Amino acid sequence: MTSPAQSHQLWQEIFKNEHKSCFSSYVYLEPGLRNEFHYQNIGIGLEEVVAVFFHLDGRQVTEISSQPKILKPAETLVLDAGALLNAAGHASFQGSIMFIVHPFEVAPDERLSQRDFVCLWSAIKPGRPACHIGLGALTAFNITGDKERKSYYMFCPAVLSTESRKTFITAFNHSTEPGYADHVTLNPVLHNQKGEILSGREVSAPPFGTFFIDVDKVFGEEGKKLLAKTNGRGSITVAHRGHTFPSLFFHVDRQTKEIVAGTHTNPAMGVVDTRGIVHYWFNRFAERSPIFYFIWWLRHIRSSSFFRILYPPRALMLNSPWAYFRQSRWMLQIEYLSRALYFLLRRHFRLSIIPVSEDTKHNEHVINHNLWENFNLFYFCRARIEQLLYLLVLVPANLAGRTLCIGPRNEGETLLFRRHGFKNVVGIDLFTYSPDILLMDAHHMTFPDNTFDTINCGWVFTYCYDLSQVVREIIRVSKDGALVACSFTAPRRMSSRAAQGTRLERGMDEILNLFGKNVKHVFWRDDEVRTPGSKLHLIFSIKKSVA
Repeated sequence: MTSPAQSHQLWQEIFKNEHKSCFSSYVYLEPGLRNEFHYQNIGIGLEEVVAVFFHLDGRQVTEISSQPKILKPAETLVLDAGALLNAAGHASFQGSIMFIVHPFEVAPDERLSQRDFVCLWSAIKPGRPACHIGLGALTAFNITGDKERKSYYMFCPAVLSTESRKTFITAFNHSTEPGYADHVTLNPVLHNQKGEILSGREVSAPPFGTFFIDVDKVFGEEGKKLLAKTNGRGSITVAHRGHTFPSLFFHVDRQTKEIVAGTHTNPAMGVVDTRGIVHYWFNRFAERSPIFYFIWWLRHIRSSSFFRILYPPRALMLNSPWAYFRQSRWMLQIEYLSRALYFLLRRHFRLSIIPVSEDTKHNEHVINHNLWENFNLFYFCRARIEQLLYLLVLVPANLAGRTLCIGPRNEGETLLFRRHGFKNVVGIDLFTYSPDILLMDAHHMTFPDNTFDTINCGWVFTYCYDLSQVVREIIRVSKDGALVACSFTAPRRMSSRAAQGTRLERGMDEILNLFGKNVKHVFWRDDEVRTPGSKLHLIFSIKKSVA
């Protein structure tokens, strides 16, 4: 057994290496629950990796060995935190994990911050809610001496306190500096959706400890009353100076103690350091046009290479350099824009648009909104489509079967599905320029019964004038056991009625009620995170034979 002193020294030594990357995440264990972490070596050579567990108060869990493991290229490490903690005598546990990666060989211009770490919280009992978060690596955080000149602002956008759910936020006072010894205090502020605020009691964390913000305990009865004014929903902000904290938030079932939803808080933005603000808005523009990425690359031409902009959105989902290249923003963008231009030239720039009758008058508003107002022929929301794709691959979907994308607007979505391994993909929409997107109304599909193994309805249902009819059509064309993936944005107070046919005020429950007894199993739902404008996902399988 490694002594506490030796255990501490093992991972501290890795910090002394020039090339390293780190991940920090929350560890949460209760009887009947599962906590796993996944990491894959996507580098060109061997890597040593070490996982260090900490209690909330920063004490290392020395009963769990921090002996580094060696991973070969493409080798995956699955860390069952529950099994390790149970073996160490912890049936229940709250704390954190810091996962440190040190590659022995680094490719020229390789960015270690492109590494990914997948965290999974779920119940052992099948069919219970699961929460999956992908973390990006940080190469340095909480380095004393450099940080004190800057101020930061952290934002958690989806705080919940109801009879069935509550929120807690975790931020980790970890560091990549050997001998780190800073004790830090934060003052969180609670906001409801009316803009009313309440300052909570301060929370603190010793070195390698965790800021644990349980909304009920930090803000007490006053906080509950404040959130009750806006149906138990609100947000939390924290201003802090000189520290960069990896942070997550979770929604927990009060009865079962299961984590039912969770994601990152908004990353800390520099308040005094304007570079952070410029970089944030630059990336917002870059989502719409890759030309901004090209300009950004030119700015760093002396210290970068062309391949830096060929980013892998989730390296854990890629299994070869060719997949990395084909999924990059530039290659996909160039391919789908080139194909669009090719097909439009062949059509003499004439689109096929579905005829509109008195009964389908609402489609005219949808076409106007999606085609002419936003010109979605040359733009697709890759990030939000990929969020759903990651979940579909994890479920997993039948990649070899037939896949239907309803309302893709352009080929970007269908090409992206193929990049993620789906072999036979077809789209339908109210307008089209491509042979891969059929001109068809989801209310009246012309496919035979039992055609598809996977149906994607990302940001479609709110545009339907008769959602019940669309649901009946989806059930009809689905095979028994087919997966249906839905996404939509929680309605804003001032959303346009011109483009939206169904507001889905009751969220996922409204969708599941429409499918009724034809819902076989719900694999994923995250509508607990439901502030206006938040993106919600639902994946379930279809049962065709209903008694």
